[in-house]
Amino acid sequence: MPLYEFECQECPTTFEELLFAGDDPAAVRCPQCASDRVHKRLSPPAAPVTKGLPLKGSCDASLPPCSPTCCRLPGGV
Repeated sequence: MPLYEFECQECPTTFEELLFAGDDPAAVRCPQCASDRVHKRLSPPAAPVTKGLPLKGSCDASLPPCSPTCCRLPGGV
């Protein structure tokens, strides 16, 4: 069940739509203005959830350090 990101050509709306196998992407309409002039945007794939320490640069700066090897600490990984 892929989640696609669309952009409306009539208004400045960007939205996501869940499309099932066999769904017609041409039938997607803008939730704001109901226009059918939308196009699928290229977006990066979702990163898989993994266990263990975060990768370097993946710590959330708004949260306290997650581990002694956190990338925000001196000497972090």
